[in-house]
Amino acid sequence: MAERREVRGHVERGRASYAGRAWSDAQAALAEADREAPLGAVDLELLATSLYMLGRVDDFLDMLERAHQARLDCGEPLRAARCAFYLGVNLALRGEMGPATGWFARAQRLVDREERDCAERGYLLMPVALQHEATGDYEAAYAAASAAAEVGERFRDMDLFCLAVHTQGSL
Repeated sequence: MAERREVRGHVERGRASYAGRAWSDAQAALAEADREAPLGAVDLELLATSLYMLGRVDDFLDMLERAHQARLDCGEPLRAARCAFYLGVNLALRGEMGPATGWFARAQRLVDREERDCAERGYLLMPVALQHEATGDYEAAYAAASAAAEVGERFRDMDLFCLAVHTQGSL
């Protein structure tokens, strides 16, 4: 019982630190909780983001992969797709295009199985925009980013909207 309270205390402290953007404190508390008992999907994502904000990209990728699997395990395929998208983006930024493409394909399959409109469809337009940009087709890249921004607006997903508008502005 005392162990459970201690884990809960670490998780609560980690969440509070995360909310306050105290990345180091959030990472430390959530990592400690995870050592004592595996974190759930939501807290794995918080820990992953904290690691990213601290510049620990390898650890971020490992934690995000765990979050992806946890989302699948608890029946949240769209959230798992979002994790897969971010894994793909970060691997692509590192030049690891083979694994990045695999994560994008995994995200696409998860979204396609849902057979409904969702914000994650907009996220999957972003690799399309980047691919067009890489081939010099800036009009097609802009169109894909614009479509992603529209999806972000429609679903009130500010992360997607900002990512898409930022991409538009860089073209």
